[in-house]
Amino acid sequence: MTTQDYCKFQKTLGDRDWLYARYITECLSAQRIGRTIGASNHTVRDWLEYHQIPIRNMQEANRTDRRRVERSGSNNPMWRGGTRKSNGRVFIKSPNHPRKDQWGYIPRSWKIVEKSIGRHLTKEEHVHHINGKKDDDRLANLQIMSNEEHVRIHTKDNLGFIKNQFKKGQVPYNAKIR
Repeated sequence: MTTQDYCKFQKTLGDRDWLYARYITECLSAQRIGRTIGASNHTVRDWLEYHQIPIRNMQEANRTDRRRVERSGSNNPMWRGGTRKSNGRVFIKSPNHPRKDQWGYIPRSWKIVEKSIGRHLTKEEHVHHINGKKDDDRLANLQIMSNEEHVRIHTKDNLGFIKNQFKKGQVPYNAKIR
């Protein structure tokens, strides 16, 4: 840190309480503090070291960055109302659900069935879409069944599909063509 930098930022960064409040209490990054007063993040870090304020590593900084909290959920410009689609299935945000995925989503069909039966589904229970359309989550199209039943239905459906393909004259991928 040059003498010029030292004199320039003495009033703000030289005040340990002010710097502590911004960095620790408000969880602002060194870069963000620097931007507000016109200093580089390196200058801010030098002052943090000078005042013996513990400097966060990158992992801690990312975890405490207020901007991430401020721009999460409905505050994020990419927010789509808490729904997303994956593999034809509609997922909804349900952060308190016991079987949520790592992002806090569950299939919409689960939510509809659970509301109907008045409890959460167990890990042994599966929701089957009767008409085969994964995004058709009408209660009349949903059926609760065990994993074994669900596998049996889909295996039978797939075998029927394969047989129908052969009837149409299509050749299986592993058949030898003469």
